[in-house]
Amino acid sequence: MKNVDVIQEKAKAILTSNACPELKEAAEKYLNDKDNKKALDELIATAKASRMKIDDVIAFFKSEGGIEKLGAETAANIVAHGEEIKAKGAVYCDCPACTLAREISE
Repeated sequence: MKNVDVIQEKAKAILTSNACPELKEAAEKYLNDKDNKKALDELIATAKASRMKIDDVIAFFKSEGGIEKLGAETAANIVAHGEEIKAKGAVYCDCPACTLAREISE
């Protein structure tokens, strides 16, 4: 079991990150009832499911939808970074939200 203080800190950070709505909702539920094991288990499961594989990030930001979402320059920067970390062995995205999700779920 992870240190409760660490999980609470990460859950609070999720609320202000660019995390998906499902992860933010699970973090909020947990923070509202920290003694509820079910809420903690749900947060951990949602965090694990929310981590994006780097291949998916690269594919999305190469697509028209990814380019439209953040603009061509930002999308290209994300793709370049994704390819760089993938070449170094990364499997998952290293953005702040995915990093928080990884830290909670591992």
